[in-house]
Amino acid sequence: LVMETEAPVSSKNNDAGTSKTTLWQTYEKWVLKNIDTIGDIENGLKMLLFFLPGRLRDSEFKLELAYSACAALALHHDLILMEHIRNEKSALRAVTKDLSIPTSENAPYVKLLAFIRCVEVSCELFARQIFSKKGKWRIVFGIEFIKCVIKFALLFKNRGRMSVMDYIPNYRQHPALKFLIQSASDPKSPNVIRQRRRKVSPKVWDRFKSNTGTADQSQTHIIVESIAILRPLIYLSAISRFGGKSWKSWWISFAVDVYTLSNYIRQFRHLNVKEQDELRRRMSLLAFYLLRSPFYDSIFRNKMCIKMFDATLGLIPGVRNILEAIGAYIELYRKHYFYIAGT
Repeated sequence: LVMETEAPVSSKNNDAGTSKTTLWQTYEKWVLKNIDTIGDIENGLKMLLFFLPGRLRDSEFKLELAYSACAALALHHDLILMEHIRNEKSALRAVTKDLSIPTSENAPYVKLLAFIRCVEVSCELFARQIFSKKGKWRIVFGIEFIKCVIKFALLFKNRGRMSVMDYIPNYRQHPALKFLIQSASDPKSPNVIRQRRRKVSPKVWDRFKSNTGTADQSQTHIIVESIAILRPLIYLSAISRFGGKSWKSWWISFAVDVYTLSNYIRQFRHLNVKEQDELRRRMSLLAFYLLRSPFYDSIFRNKMCIKMFDATLGLIPGVRNILEAIGAYIELYRKHYFYIAGT
C-alpha cells in the first residue's frame, strides 16, 4: 500500500519538473526571438525610471528599486544570450568565436559583479533610510570591498590583464545576432550562417575581437591595476579620515586615478582593443570629479559664480528653466555615492 501511494506522488513531481523545464526553455526561445523588442522596452523603462520627477520626492527609493529590477532583468537576458552562444554547435560558434565569452571559471565572478552593479544604488538608498549616516557608509564600504575582492580574483585568473567594465559583453550589438535568433527556432540556420558570413564588414568584427592574451603581465602592470582596483577603498578611507568635503580626500582619489591612467597611456600600443576601450572609459570617468565635493561646491555653489551664471543665462530665454531642471537632478544624484563613484 505504501508503494502504491508513493508512486503517484513521484510521478506528479516528475511531471511538475518537466513542465517547469519546458516552460523555461520556451521562455528562453522567446527571449532570443524577440531580443530587439525586449531591449527597446528595457531601455525605455530604465530611461523613464531614471528621470521621473518622483525622484525629487519621497518615492525615490521605490523608483530606484524598480530601476534595479529592470537592470537585473536585462542582465538576465544577456546571460541567456551568453549561454546560448556557449552551448551552440561548432557552426554557430565559428561565427561568434571573436566574442569575449567568460570562461566557466570566471563566469560566477562575472555574474556576481554584474548583479552587484545593478543593485548597489538601491542598497545605498535602503541603508540611508534604515541606518544612520555612518551605517550607510559602512554598507557602501562593504559593497566596494566585495567588488574589490571579485576584481582581484578575476585579475589573478586573467593573469594580470586589465579589468574591463563589460565583463559580460553587449551581445545584442553583435552582427551575428540575427543568426543566433534564427538558430533558436531553425535547426538549419548554421548552413545559412556559413553562406552569409562573408558579408560582415571586417571593421565591425575587429571591434568585437577579445584578444585577451594569456601571457603573464609584468609586475609593474599588475601593481598599477591593483592600485586602480583599490582606488574606491582608498577614497572611502580618506573620506572617513578627512571628511567628504575635504580637498585631501578629493586630491588623494584624483592622484590615484591620474597615476594609473598615465601608466596605461604610456602602454597604449600594447593594450588590446577591449583594454583600449576600457582606458577611454576610465578617462571619461574623470568628469565625475567635477561633481564631487569640494570641487562642485567651490564652483557651482559659489556666490560669485552664481551671480555670473544668472547674469549670463538671463540673456537667453528658456535656457534658465532647462538648466535649473538639470541642476535639480544633479543635486539629487550627487547625494548618492555610487552615482558618481565611477566604479
